[in-house]
Amino acid sequence: MNSLKNLKYLKNNKVYVEEDIIDNKYTKEILHNLKSFKIIKIKHYKDVFNRKNQSHKFQKENLNIIIAKSNEKKIYKGAEICNDFGYNDFYYIVNLMNCTYDCEYCFLKGMYPSSNIVIFVDYDEIMKEVKKKLKKNSYLSLSYEGDLLALEKIHGLNKKWMKFARENPHIQFESRTKSNNFNLIEDEEPAENFILSWTLSPNIIIDKYEKYTPSLEKRIININKALIKGWKVRIFIEPVLRVENGVNIYKDMFYYLKEKIDLSKIDKINLDFFRINKDYFKRLKNIYSDSILFAYPFEINNGILEYKENYKKEIYKEYKKIIID
Repeated sequence: MNSLKNLKYLKNNKVYVEEDIIDNKYTKEILHNLKSFKIIKIKHYKDVFNRKNQSHKFQKENLNIIIAKSNEKKIYKGAEICNDFGYNDFYYIVNLMNCTYDCEYCFLKGMYPSSNIVIFVDYDEIMKEVKKKLKKNSYLSLSYEGDLLALEKIHGLNKKWMKFARENPHIQFESRTKSNNFNLIEDEEPAENFILSWTLSPNIIIDKYEKYTPSLEKRIININKALIKGWKVRIFIEPVLRVENGVNIYKDMFYYLKEKIDLSKIDKINLDFFRINKDYFKRLKNIYSDSILFAYPFEINNGILEYKENYKKEIYKEYKKIIID
């Protein structure tokens, strides 16, 4: 794997390692790529990750990494709030907790007490569990709680799961990202049952609310490279945010996507609006007390905060006219 020289948002900080997996072969792979990090042995990742009074804002500027073994449960049923793409058997796994990026709206900050990154290295056990439990036509999200491709230089997880996907063609795998790191996996042969998905936003949204993430242009370049290589690619335009002049901002992006990507080659395109569990929302609002994102009026439906229908209808009208029709 390559060095970390391009991961400017990862400073040379600490890597905490659970004592029981210090000699794990995957732990050694990761530590080889974190040579400049100070290694600190710990009993359990929660001793560090679940500390009280942690600052998400500080940690996002000074990220540490924790290497651990996952708990007994390795596969989770997808939440109703997630898009299941019509699959009754929709699941996700947690290879990674948290993300190198710093998106202001990210539910993970409302979900977790820490922004430090946890990498679980018991990949073999996780894969055995997936092979045992998932039936034909199951759908498995690999990056529900972290952007795998953003940290591919450290763990190589996409490549590991691509190999596993080829050996288990009855399962559909998806790795979703905002990164421009396709070059790290472009030597892999495409797998029919492995989907590469990119989450896209207008540049004005990226610049203001998606700190450390690549520009829209860079993400599109990666999408086109993946298409040329023969990968199955999906696009997610989400979360659509309510911002000043939002309808025109997103409308301009829809036209731009149509100009820069052959959308007929995209497996699926999905548009979805910002929505969040009400408890996660409260915690996010405490972190970003002055953010306009959380000042707009919301509706609460079954414990989920959503925008009111008028704004959503206006955006969707433009999306349907430009992207779908």
